Amino acid sequence: MFDFDFTEEYFGIEGCKFIEVFPTKSQVSKNSKETINILFSPKNVETEEKQLIIKGYIFGRIFVNKDDRFKSNYFFRQRNFIIVEISVRLYRPYLDFSIENDHTNLHIFANDVILQRKSDFEFKFKARNPLSCTVEGRLDVGKPFCPKKDEVDFALAPGECKNIIILCSVTYENIHTWAEKLYTKPVAPIDAIQNADANNSRHEVIDDGPFHFDEDNKSITIAQNLLIRYSEELNEVIPLRINIYYPSISVIPVHIKFGYVLNGCTEKAVVTLFNKSGSKVLFEVYKTTATQEIVVNPPHGEIGPSRGANLNFVNLAVYFTPTLCTNYQECIRIVTNIPQHYIDIPIKGSGSLNEKFLTKL
Repeated sequence: MFDFDFTEEYFGIEGCKFIEVFPTKSQVSKNSKETINILFSPKNVETEEKQLIIKGYIFGRIFVNKDDRFKSNYFFRQRNFIIVEISVRLYRPYLDFSIENDHTNLHIFANDVILQRKSDFEFKFKARNPLSCTVEGRLDVGKPFCPKKDEVDFALAPGECKNIIILCSVTYENIHTWAEKLYTKPVAPIDAIQNADANNSRHEVIDDGPFHFDEDNKSITIAQNLLIRYSEELNEVIPLRINIYYPSISVIPVHIKFGYVLNGCTEKAVVTLFNKSGSKVLFEVYKTTATQEIVVNPPHGEIGPSRGANLNFVNLAVYFTPTLCTNYQECIRIVTNIPQHYIDIPIKGSGSLNEKFLTKL
């Protein structure tokens, strides 16, 4: 008769999920043999190591049955012990990824999507199977990222390399939808604007799941993790980031005061419009129809991209030609090609019949 237990030492009984011995108890007849099966289940090994050496011992007690214990030969009646050493080298399925930081972080401009109609962007990196067996797995990632249709499930032979491409789809509609959260100030009617301060901004970052809205820098970061599952278990995590930079403009001065101007004469002021982003920005100037005495030229146009601290800019000429002896109040609105991003510039001036306010352009 025998009784086997698996243990890491020569004493005690240790429960083990990944090694099973059967039968653990049995009776062997005279001049016969018994087969003992040892089953190793690698799926039940809980480890994060890529390679693991497992060692243990099967400790067996062998003794005679009750009937033979009373025989005359003393040595036949004594218990005996058998120790079987178990050694397993376990390789967890994994791939070697050739990843650089630039390959997991994309930087795009919102106007590239809107003006150039670019919507598909790619993450590319290489994977290699360093093991001596085939590695099978599955790629999983949250929106707006997705693997190519034929690359969701993969199988790499020993030593095989594969280019993995993760797509990121950013559409025209996405840009405008996300802009509503990035530019938080409401779009007020232009007739209701009395005062505006273009430099009154606050630095705030809003987190909404995988989206991070940076109001001060006018950018959105979308963060997702690429999950690589081997045998339906999560084994690898690769962080993916896409940074979307929206239009950002500023003006000098932030308001215009013409003072008194002789009726019929024209006073000119210059507003400098700066582009603070790395892509060109389209703009258009709106004003109410109540004040025809104020004209802005050009009424629309574009500003080239800025590089570093040198901001690209355009000059807008604002002309004031009063016709009545009254106070004029107007507000012009400079709107970018993202409707949620605009700047209001209040304008004040007064008409007079006093010739001392005569001006010459």
